[in-house]
Amino acid sequence: MWIDNSPVSPYIGNLYIAWTDFGGSNDSEICLKTSSNGGTTWGTLQNISSAVNAGSHNQGVNIQTGPDGQVYVVWSVYDSWPSDEKALGFAKSTNGGTSFAPATKIINNIRGIRTTEVGKNHRVNSFPSMTVDISGGSYNGTIYVVWTNIGIPGVNTGTSADVYLIKSADEGATWTTPTKINQDPAG
Repeated sequence: MWIDNSPVSPYIGNLYIAWTDFGGSNDSEICLKTSSNGGTTWGTLQNISSAVNAGSHNQGVNIQTGPDGQVYVVWSVYDSWPSDEKALGFAKSTNGGTSFAPATKIINNIRGIRTTEVGKNHRVNSFPSMTVDISGGSYNGTIYVVWTNIGIPGVNTGTSADVYLIKSADEGATWTTPTKINQDPAG
């Protein structure tokens, strides 16, 4: 769940909730609902992930809003099961969640840690985490996304689990090359 908290947003106070809808007509897709009255009522359910054509399912959704009320949603894409995460899906709304542009994969060929794990005997995942700069400063509107990857994204070999970051300064149209952000040596 996320609340639009940008002081200049025309949708300030809107609530957004998203989840993976396992079962039913939206099986394994990311669904979202919006409320503009503090959660008293909610809009129509929207399937926002089907355009990425996940081979298995979409999971691990994260919502943020931009300075002008843009709604950004990111999640992990699984092309098979059981498997590690293979891509990150992304959807955007510029009208307060009323509608969303078709979802895209903002990065392909990643290797998450869902089945590879990290040797600690507990369930783990590479669900992405996202934030958006709404400060009004020079990075205003920049979107930042992080996730855990085995090896370097695109190569995905080895055993090192590291945290990578990508960012977009154009509302998610283009993304930077992944940058490792944890400081420990590989392995």
